[in-house]
Amino acid sequence: MKNAIDEIPEPVILKEKLSRKILRSTMAQFPSLTVALLELVDNAFDGFDGFYGGNFLDINIVITKNSIIVENTGGKGMGPNELNEWLDWGGSHKTNAIGEWGQGGKAAMGYIGSAWIVQTKLW
Repeated sequence: MKNAIDEIPEPVILKEKLSRKILRSTMAQFPSLTVALLELVDNAFDGFDGFYGGNFLDINIVITKNSIIVENTGGKGMGPNELNEWLDWGGSHKTNAIGEWGQGGKAAMGYIGSAWIVQTKLW
């Protein structure tokens, strides 16, 4: 018989890839906290295709003294492989599309704070 401990998956360790040049350049592009937060909302919208959650995307933002939570319902989400891909600064596979440069959401997070916990799951 399985117990709750047996069902906890092993943690996955992912490493972020970036250069100091792109880091300085991209974090400097945000003129305000509002613009950086909108970039995080934009990332949630970027992953929406109308298939997984139906024809709606619900984005909630909760801001407290020590945290910012951007949660979307209806998007595709990210598993370990997608998150690892996302952590590759400038390594986006998209062309001529939103997210083409592969740096906006990470740069916004760097502009807003110095440490982040990212929780995500695939649809």
